[in-house]
Amino acid sequence: MNQAASDFHHTTRQLTSAAEEARRAIESIRSTISGAAETARRASVDLTQTFLREYRWSVFSVCGAALTLGFGLGVLSHLWIDTPGQNPQPVVTPAFEQAPQTHKRSVSAVKSAQRKRVQQNASAEATSPGSKE
Repeated sequence: MNQAASDFHHTTRQLTSAAEEARRAIESIRSTISGAAETARRASVDLTQTFLREYRWSVFSVCGAALTLGFGLGVLSHLWIDTPGQNPQPVVTPAFEQAPQTHKRSVSAVKSAQRKRVQQNASAEATSPGSKE
């Protein structure tokens, strides 16, 4: 009986020791898993932030490039529409010919000649057959 009790006591110590080691191993596994999960969570947050920053940058750069390209093409098309063709028609300006002057008269001579014509027309109208006198 002493032998059985001694064996039981020895086996119990071994089992207690094994259980303590198992408990420590399980605790170590839990802490390792917890650390790995925390590391994975931080990595996913960093990756998300990096992706969003790069996504925004790419969207802004693509929009900026499209805006610049559209503006450039608009300017080019405006210049293309407004420029004349390869062989532009010459611009013709009407030239006024001056009447040849055979002799120069002074301004007062021209005015007196006009007065004489007006007086002659008035006297011609006065002596015309249809007038009432």
